[in-house]
Amino acid sequence: MSKPKVSIIVPTYNDEKRLRNLLQSLDRLEFEDAFEVIVVDDASIDNTSNLSYEWSKNWHPYTFHYLRLKENKGPGIARNAGLERAEGVYVAFTDSDCRVHPLWLKNLISAIKPEEKIVGCGGKVKAVSESSVYARLFLFHKVLEPPEQLHYLVTCNCCFLKEPLCDVGGFEGDIRNPGGEDIAACIKLWKKGWRFGYQKDAIVYHDFDSNFRSFIRTWYNYGYGCSLVLHKYLQMNEIYPSPGEKISDENYWPGYLMTPPTTGIRSGFRDLKYQLKKCRDNNLSLANTIEIILLTTFQRISHLYGWQTAKKKLEKNNL
Repeated sequence: MSKPKVSIIVPTYNDEKRLRNLLQSLDRLEFEDAFEVIVVDDASIDNTSNLSYEWSKNWHPYTFHYLRLKENKGPGIARNAGLERAEGVYVAFTDSDCRVHPLWLKNLISAIKPEEKIVGCGGKVKAVSESSVYARLFLFHKVLEPPEQLHYLVTCNCCFLKEPLCDVGGFEGDIRNPGGEDIAACIKLWKKGWRFGYQKDAIVYHDFDSNFRSFIRTWYNYGYGCSLVLHKYLQMNEIYPSPGEKISDENYWPGYLMTPPTTGIRSGFRDLKYQLKKCRDNNLSLANTIEIILLTTFQRISHLYGWQTAKKKLEKNNL
């Protein structure tokens, strides 16, 4: 078999059922060139290893590899293990709680243009089901899609040229829970002069968790991880710029875009007004507006708590 053009890397942890759904969707990919799928098991204790072994015995339109880590060390380490194993010119990433559209891979790599310094591309994220209020919130805020400024990509749906990603050391390995490891990789690439693209037709369908505890934990992890990597890789004036300050560096990365939007009563009221306007602009019903406002409030609190926890840890370690 010819060398793969693209390596699809999938970190997973105790997610056997949803991993099977993802693998089935990867079987339906419409892609003319050779590609490989690398499942990196972050020391799961469920039936992931048996599923992967059985999957490897059957024919698939790609080469299938299964790597099992000896210890659970988080998604950054898992993705880096897959990156080390990958043979493709491109490395695409998605997660075991996703399913991909048949044209996902073809559309995703089409926007990568190294001659224009476009080193990676992200895509659109839809929900497997919108019956959950948590899924509706993530879709409303487009949490798992790149921002309009395209300063970072989200690893449930993205692709990079492998060599530049390896050159900057891949993903942050010091974060045990999902949140921030992809931001760190994008900051390092951005500082090297690389930029990112977006392809709306590169679609994955996310199977969102549907319980409040998981929701709170997710946003705490996002706040914690983002705080760690921003304070590690950025200057303070990139994270907390002075009013009216302008930075001339063309590789300036605006860290303030990732800081908590609500830090006190005044900023909380500003954010509430903004969210209400956003709900009106999207013609949400009263019931949907209430659920969005309530969940966004809990989201902001969890994110801020995670951010401050990491910040205090860093300050303590620097004493």
